Amino acid sequence: MFSWTLLTALRRRWYLLLLSLLVTAAATYLVVDRVPPTYELRADVVLLPPDALLEEGENPFLALGGLNQALDVLVRAFPPELRQEVHDTTGAEFEVVRDPGASGPIMLVTATAPTPSGVDQALGAVLDATPRILEGIQDDTDVPAEDQIISMVLYQEVTPERSLTPTLRAGVLVGGVSLLAGVLAIAAVDGLLLRRRGRPAADAPAPTA
Repeated sequence: MFSWTLLTALRRRWYLLLLSLLVTAAATYLVVDRVPPTYELRADVVLLPPDALLEEGENPFLALGGLNQALDVLVRAFPPELRQEVHDTTGAEFEVVRDPGASGPIMLVTATAPTPSGVDQALGAVLDATPRILEGIQDDTDVPAEDQIISMVLYQEVTPERSLTPTLRAGVLVGGVSLLAGVLAIAAVDGLLLRRRGRPAADAPAPTA
């Protein structure tokens, strides 16, 4: 019932609907023009066992069992101070998680920034900090240096990926809100005009002599 009444009001006030669409388009364009795209870079970091636990000539990649727990600790050990420093110097954000596509102790690092240079610096800062954070965790638990797990950059992107997701999200949000507000306003105006047109004669002003 409400939807039919709304459609009738929009058809009756088509000129207001056209104006609302123009306002929505203009607002969406302004927001999209002001919200810049972002750039992303990713890298994979693998944890490796200490040389002391390997037999001579043994491939370290064949001895990754048991390092997943260490990776979980490392992921949670990145300090807020590092995130703040990276943001202050590059305008970037970063995320470190266990690589969902890997079964071994591989950490996925994703940096996001408004500029290609910023995202490149941010990713470099995180990768540089990773060995220090991993070493600090083990030093705090008195693990001898020769028994400490080490990290290695397995893969690092060099060309930032341009992402329009924030721009599109902002455009859709503003466009949707603007259009909804316009439609509701048209319905309110239509109802007001109909009520005024339907006033009884007694409410009309008396004619002057």
